[in-house]
Amino acid sequence: MEPILSIIDKDDDTIANIFADNLVALTPDEGRQVAALLGRNPTLTEATIWGIQGSEHSSYKSSRKYLRLLPTTGKHVLMGPGEDAGVVKFHESKTTGETYGIVYAHESHNHPSQVVPFEGAATGVGGICRDIACMGGRVIGALDALRFGDINRPETKRIAAGVVAGVGGYGNPLGVPNLGGDAFFEETFNNNCLVNVVALGVLKWKNLIHSYAPDNAADDGYEFVLVGKPTDRSGFGGASFASANLKESDQEKNKGAVQEPNPFLERHLFASFYDLFERLEQSGDLGRIAFKDLGAGGNLCATVELVAEKGFGAEIDVAKIHVAEAGLPAAVILCAETQERFCFAVPPDLTEMLLEHFNERWDFPNVMTGARASRIGKVTHDGIYIARYQGEDVCHAKATDITEGIVVDRPFAEQKNEQQNFQMPTDFDKQDFFWQLLASENIASLRPFTETYDQTVQGNTLLTRDETEAVVFTPLRDFADLPEIEQNLCAVVSVAGPARIGRISPQLQGKLAVVQAILKTVAVGAEPLSLTDCLNYGNPEDPAQMWQFKTGIEGVAEAAKILDTPFVSGNVSLYNCSEHGSISASAIISCLAKMGENILPRRNTFAAAGNHLVVLGQLGNELAGSEAARLMNNQLGNTGFDLDLQEIRSITELTLVAGNRLLSAAIIAEGGLAATLLKMAARGNIGAQITTTLSLENWFSEKPALLVEIASEDLPVLKTMAKEKQSVLTELGTTGGNILSIADIGDFELERLHEVYFHSLRAKK
Repeated sequence: MEPILSIIDKDDDTIANIFADNLVALTPDEGRQVAALLGRNPTLTEATIWGIQGSEHSSYKSSRKYLRLLPTTGKHVLMGPGEDAGVVKFHESKTTGETYGIVYAHESHNHPSQVVPFEGAATGVGGICRDIACMGGRVIGALDALRFGDINRPETKRIAAGVVAGVGGYGNPLGVPNLGGDAFFEETFNNNCLVNVVALGVLKWKNLIHSYAPDNAADDGYEFVLVGKPTDRSGFGGASFASANLKESDQEKNKGAVQEPNPFLERHLFASFYDLFERLEQSGDLGRIAFKDLGAGGNLCATVELVAEKGFGAEIDVAKIHVAEAGLPAAVILCAETQERFCFAVPPDLTEMLLEHFNERWDFPNVMTGARASRIGKVTHDGIYIARYQGEDVCHAKATDITEGIVVDRPFAEQKNEQQNFQMPTDFDKQDFFWQLLASENIASLRPFTETYDQTVQGNTLLTRDETEAVVFTPLRDFADLPEIEQNLCAVVSVAGPARIGRISPQLQGKLAVVQAILKTVAVGAEPLSLTDCLNYGNPEDPAQMWQFKTGIEGVAEAAKILDTPFVSGNVSLYNCSEHGSISASAIISCLAKMGENILPRRNTFAAAGNHLVVLGQLGNELAGSEAARLMNNQLGNTGFDLDLQEIRSITELTLVAGNRLLSAAIIAEGGLAATLLKMAARGNIGAQITTTLSLENWFSEKPALLVEIASEDLPVLKTMAKEKQSVLTELGTTGGNILSIADIGDFELERLHEVYFHSLRAKK
């Protein structure tokens, strides 16, 4: 018999003990809110449901009002935030008359990756790819943005190795190329790493599948069909686990909240879906279905979110959900976050076709023990979500109360920065420090990580993350109805988010994340279309950490608005903290862009000898929060630089207008101009002579700008363009020779630059 949790009229301690005894992730006050919504004491299943669906991870109960600050509309937005992924308009074909969209989503798997690194990262990749597939998109790529602790700690090395193995261990067998990403090491991530993942897919806009039931679903008696792995105990409480501080004492218990990955089953699922979509398109039925990934909250989350959007209800027969073992409680069957599962809402005349498609045509029961497609319930008119198990209602509540019933307005208070002003060391060897900078784990090549990833598996990757500031790929290559010139249209995608400056100014960090992501695509030569975000912050119950989130998202919103690039999807990840403190405030942003038909992608290494090197944008003179400051006695500083977003807009416009005149380009970011210049030389076989004398602050400031290469005959034109755009332009010197010679710093041999850049991380990891 389903237990009832008697909490009405009980004091806080009693309620807290009841919830603790039953593994319910609600506070006493939230429990009272649930009882008030129900008008009675909740069942154990209902309390479990609200503990998961009402968590920050699922409901955004204290963050949703701030998300409204973000721009979400624009000429390239086909569908903004609100479903499992957004859709960006990529191409309108005059040949076929079709609009082609890129499905775009962003997610985090931070806590799971800290506790069980391989499985946590792997299931993050699998989950974000499912968010693309359930919109009807063919998954064409993924990216990873990783933040780890001090690289000298054995625990950091263990976690980093496991995460990187997990990213490749799921993406590679899934057959999805790793299109890009980044990784940084910073001590505030010692006890809470960040594993953010992005995925992209492609579709014809007319073939979009929504993740909510259509208007006629209740009238027509739509049914739910669950597809995939049998539900088990893995991942039970995952969403609520992601909405709590990590405690060392709970590490073993927390492992149960991490799902178990099976990329081979997911690959089979995707193949079966693409076949199903084609069958339904041919029969004219594709627009009649709704489809959702089972993410946080499992079966409960998928089914309630399919109906709540339109005010519908649902009746779920829990006993019909296929499971891996007998005797599982209703709460586990409904809420476990077992991987590789999806749920359809379909009209009754299509139900048998779906069951036949998965169980017979694609033979799921023989692909994996217990896997199959099952009819588990139906859509109803009354707005009530009912789950029945063994003859009784284990849940009977308004669907919208489950999805939106708990809202929290958190107090916030500005956190004062008590760091000391930056001090330049007195015994300073400039040339030696340039070598130290290049060898830093935050500057050196990530090839020891990326060589384990398949970056070209689908044959659409033109330039990898090792060759450009952002990856160049051809999303329409597999559309046989398009002419070759349209199949070869290039998209560009980046990811960015400085790892250290958030300790000084969350608002500046948010701005920089947007600016860096956009500048990376512009450096390649592409026009930005849209953004996604993953907002990684600490405990929202702490007013200072809530202030970090509030000001961070304000910075993100301001930059996106001024740079006129909207968000189509995103994710909020809170409670990134432990007993030892919170992470550095970390907005991580991805930018999707499109290459013009006649623009050649720019690489991030010198193109030829005899060209000029020029910085577009004002060089900074503030080192607080920089990589150089970290290497100088682990200093932080207490004042970030002023970031003129209008200046950044001018740089982007100038770079795009300059077009093919710019022969190579790289963004000035971590490590400043010094790191950018060293890396450009290290990646290729051409040196340079830098004759302009700069201050150390100019060399190491991480104020964003672009370092570009241009031929002598085009330099006057660029200067004129810069003047028209009111952009600052600084000439550095020329390319050529077999060394990098920097005035007042010294000479750097290309062979040693190559060795230090490509092998330093390998020696440390």
